[in-house]
Amino acid sequence: MGIYPRFGFTLNCVFIDEAGFNLHTQRNYGRSRKGTPAKGTIPTSKGVTITILGAISQAGVIDISLRKPQAVSVSKKRKANDTTATVISGRVGTRTEHFLTYISNVMDVLDRNDMKGHYIVMDNVPIHTPVKVRDLIESRGYNILLSSTQLKNFGQK
Repeated sequence: MGIYPRFGFTLNCVFIDEAGFNLHTQRNYGRSRKGTPAKGTIPTSKGVTITILGAISQAGVIDISLRKPQAVSVSKKRKANDTTATVISGRVGTRTEHFLTYISNVMDVLDRNDMKGHYIVMDNVPIHTPVKVRDLIESRGYNILLSSTQLKNFGQK
């Protein structure tokens, strides 16, 4: 039966992944007529990177969420050369706390569709690996698999 009882990619798996994209990216090359330089405009700002979080199974799309980085409202102070303080501000991308909220929403959808006990398959990026994520998934009655490290073992008996 293997090390993962009642496991099947098409039977009881929910695959979760994320992807980031930025609409303001530009090529760093161009085309022009022979003998003339390629000219173009380059935006001065880097733009905002948006994260798409998605969950799918054999039944179809479970949940999709877009997440835009939020501006940091609390400034952090860092001492430079032990004499002056520099205020650092910026944007917060997708963190483990955001992922916990997303995975909780996914499991709510799975609960409503009688899919308790399914395997939640994810890669092992840093926002997926904290103990809080594993504890949340297992406390709700689901199994967790981190794909890049554990999928190699599925075929072994």
